[in-house]
Formats: sequence, C-alpha cells, structure tokens
Amino acid sequence: MSSKQGSYIGISFSVKLALWFGLFFLITVTSLFYFTLHLFEQAMNQKDDELVTVQINKYKDLYYRHDDSLQQEFLKESKLPNELIFIRIVNPISTVELVSNSQHNSNDYKEEMEAIPIDLNDSWKTVDGKNRWIVKSLKLSNRSTLQFGKKTPQSIIFINSLRQIFINNAIPILLLGIFVGIILTYRAIKPIRNIVKTVHKILQTGEMRGRVESKKHAKGALRELVSIINRMLNRNEEIFDAMRNSLDNVAHDLRTPMTRLRGSAETALLSDDNDNLRDALGDCLEESDNVLQMLNTMMDVAEIESGAIKLNKSSVNLNLLLSKIIELYEIVAEDQSIRVLKDFSSQITIQADVTRLKQVFANLLDNAIKYSHQNSTIWVIIKDKGNWAEVSIQDQGIGIAEEEKIRIFNRLYRSDSSRSKHGLGLGLSLVKGIVEAHHGTINVDSDGSEKGSIFTVKLPK
Repeated sequence: MSSKQGSYIGISFSVKLALWFGLFFLITVTSLFYFTLHLFEQAMNQKDDELVTVQINKYKDLYYRHDDSLQQEFLKESKLPNELIFIRIVNPISTVELVSNSQHNSNDYKEEMEAIPIDLNDSWKTVDGKNRWIVKSLKLSNRSTLQFGKKTPQSIIFINSLRQIFINNAIPILLLGIFVGIILTYRAIKPIRNIVKTVHKILQTGEMRGRVESKKHAKGALRELVSIINRMLNRNEEIFDAMRNSLDNVAHDLRTPMTRLRGSAETALLSDDNDNLRDALGDCLEESDNVLQMLNTMMDVAEIESGAIKLNKSSVNLNLLLSKIIELYEIVAEDQSIRVLKDFSSQITIQADVTRLKQVFANLLDNAIKYSHQNSTIWVIIKDKGNWAEVSIQDQGIGIAEEEKIRIFNRLYRSDSSRSKHGLGLGLSLVKGIVEAHHGTINVDSDGSEKGSIFTVKLPK
C-alpha cells in the first residue's frame, strides 16, 4: 500500500507541476513569439514605408515634368514579375485625373484598387481588402493629390503565415510539453517518493533500520535532502536503541532501591524494636533519595534539551569550587587507592551558575574515579586562557574508543566498557548541556588504550 501511495503522490505531483510548467511555458513562448513578430513587423513596415516614399517622390518629380515620363516609368516598373502597383492623381475637387494599374493586374485587384479611398492624408497606410495594400498619399503644388500603392510584400505574408502556424500548433506543443514534463518530473522527484515510501514503511512496521535509497539520478538539493533524511533516521535509530538499551539499566537501578525500600518496610512491620524501626526508616529515606536523585537527573536532562534551563549566574571562584568538590570525593577515591591531585596555576573567577557548575565537575570527577584503575592518579588542572577559563580532569582509567567520543555525550548512551558500572548514561549529556548553556565547550581526548581520558571544559569569564 505504501508503494502505491508513494507512486500516486509522485504521479499527481508530476501532473500538477507539469501542467503549471506547461501553462507558464506556453504564456512565455507566446509572449516572446508575438513580441518578436511585432518588432519584425515594425521593421518591415518601416522599410516598406521608406521604399514607397522613395517611389512616390520619384513619381512626383516625373509629374512636374508635364510629359508622359510618369506613365512611361510606371509602365516599366509594373512589368516586373509579382509587382502589383498603381498610381492615382486626384484634383482638388476630388476628381480622378489619372489612374494607372499594373498591366498584369486581374479584375479582382483592379476592383480593390478602385475601392481604396481618395481622401487619404499625407501619411502611409495599409488598406485591407481581399489583399493588403500599402498606400502613400502626397499633396502636390497644385493642390492635387498623388497616390501610390503596392500590394503587401512577401515579408508581411511570411509573418502572417508564421502567426497562423504558431496558432495551429500551440495546443499540440503544449500537450507534448506537458507529457514530457510529467515524465521528467516523475523521474526527478523519485527521491521524494523514496522518502515517502520509507517513512510509510517505518510507520507501518516500526522498523527503524529503513533508509531512503540514494541513486545517481538524485542530484543537487534532492541528494542533500536524501542525505539529511538518512542522517535524521540514523539519529532517531540511535536514540531509540539507546532508550531500549537503557530500559534494563533504568529498571535495574530503580528495582534495587525499591526492593530495599520494600525490605526495610517489611522488616519494620515485623519488629517492635524502636531501634530497628529507626534503622528501617533511615534506609527508606536513603533509598528514596537515590530514586529522587535519579528522577531529578532525568528531568534536568529533559529541561536542558528543551532549552528551558534557567541559570542563576553569579561570581564563582573556580579554585574554591573545585577544591570543595575534590575534598568531597577524596574519601571515595581513597577507598579505591586513587590519588586526586590539583594544579591551579592562578586564581580564576567567572560568571556562572554555581549549582550547575557543581553538577558538571562533580559528574566528571565521579566518572574519573569510577573508571580509573586502582593505585592510579587523577589530575584536576585549571588554566587561564585569556577570556576563557579551562578546566581539565585527567585520569588513568580504561579510556574511550575513538568512535565513541562523540556518542558518549548523547542522552542514555552507554559504551560497552561502562555497562558493568552503575549509571543510566545521563551524566555526560547533562554535563554537555550545562556547559553549552554557559556558552562554553567540552572536549574529550583519549585513544581508548587503557591510558585514560582527559575531559576539558572551557568557560567564558
């Protein structure tokens, strides 16, 4: 069904696009065609006007000789093949004094010539009958009017023929253009049909591994669109896989404190000793705090990803803040025979949310201790970088593989080497979100060869 629907979408879209394109193409071509014809016709008319003007001026000069030179010249020119011309002289009282026609004029042509009005002014005009005539009228010195006319030249006939041919073939050309447009458009939007087909398949089957095919015919913007869609599907698949993989971790981390809560409550119900009741309540409070902390972390990550995080900035002494965090984790580090050393080259103060920064550096230091080997060393280093403060936490732990350096900051992601440790995969995504909310950056340097990792945080002052 998805295949049929994608094909139908492709055909209907192709038809609509081809129809609009065909209509636009026809309007454009028609406009250009008639504009070109108009310019060509104007040029021909100007040329014909010049020729007729030259002829009538010549006949005017011959008329002033008062002999038969005018008729002799006219007879000479009228014998030329395909030359249909006439001369007419009208006196001031509109009486025709002289009419001369081409010797090879037919009666139809003579009737058209005689129908041409004798009151034309000095400008040239075209007179339409069965044929089109170009007529020039010129006032003589004795107030008579000299008229010279000739049948429409072949250029005008050619223009009219072109116009008629275009009109007769406009519809077939339009239909052919639409047909070809449908084929080309249908082929051109094949990547879009593949996108529709892939999305429908994912919606129907729930299988996130489907990808849009990217073939050689997809070029330019369409190829980029296919690439973006596939990257989006890859990202969605990673998120869904991370969510599925994290369900066991979430269930395990929630099940443990909930089981302890239930055990402590059952113990308290079975005991009448006040000390046992107090211990049970203490255990319940501790486990509920663990659950609450887990839920708060998940809510913090969701808040940061939605862009709704609010920072309460104040002046923060980084040296003092990190010293307190190191002091807090020293006991945990000593239990694993890990030393935490600090290298504070200078006193640095920045504008930041002190509570959020505690979350950042406490999380990084906790991870460093969690994934370090026994009898190893962790360094916490502060450097002044001009307008930036740089904090590095370097451990000698298991390291991070190259392909996991970017993914470790994704929500709910946990690498294979970290699955044996307690956690939900939320810490580093929370850290990255807080750092970026402060307009800072966080980077990790590790070759994944059991030589440890270096997490570097840069924050503006």
